[in-house]
Amino acid sequence: MDPQLESLQKKYEQLFTLTLKMRQKQKAFFQYRAKQDLESAKRYERELDQLLKKEIELRKSGQLELF
Repeated sequence: MDPQLESLQKKYEQLFTLTLKMRQKQKAFFQYRAKQDLESAKRYERELDQLLKKEIELRKSGQLELF
């Protein structure tokens, strides 16, 4: 498989997984109002923000990610 395609697929999987986990915890928090769910949702949101920030920085620099 093409390395660029593999990299893109990996990024998509990370984005999808983090978003899904975050939304599940958000929904659980609004349903049960459990502090643990809110903390988990915030943690996934921070991870998602970091992933997006890294991708934005890569695009601004014009460099392709090798690994």
